[in-house]
Amino acid sequence: MSATLNAERLREILHNAAGVDLPSSVGLASSPEEATRYMDLLAEASFLVSGHNHHHAPEEVSCVLTVLTDLSSGALSRSEIAGMFYEFAANLERDGLDARLAAVAGAAGHRGWIVVSFAALVAMSDGELHPAERKALLELARGLGVQERRVDEMVSQLRQALTSGRAS
Repeated sequence: MSATLNAERLREILHNAAGVDLPSSVGLASSPEEATRYMDLLAEASFLVSGHNHHHAPEEVSCVLTVLTDLSSGALSRSEIAGMFYEFAANLERDGLDARLAAVAGAAGHRGWIVVSFAALVAMSDGELHPAERKALLELARGLGVQERRVDEMVSQLRQALTSGRAS
């Protein structure tokens, strides 16, 4: 992914490839607490899936920082998001990947497809979906009742959009 992809372009790619419109945290949430949970879900899902290959590419980190800062209308700083990632790493170390993915899936509720789609976008923002990332993405999707075929279709469309430089 080019560093020139801004939040608006990333939202466009996600909309065209997965049919997902990422509302601001304020637009989706009925309270500040719910907004915080929404941001945490998106951040933790992307952390777990994109880092499942034991490495977060700079493009993946940039994607998360760009979109979450935009979604929060600037309420979350880059350093606060980085702090969230340290917390996610500690939770992952303590609980293990399966338990953390199950926790995210259990908390996602009606936002499941948004969470899966965002995690896929972040994982693919470095130009590839590593087999370990795909495995974690599918495990998250299964926990949300999303069929593998639907995930594969979305991944294919994301790949096309990210590599062609135009939304499909």
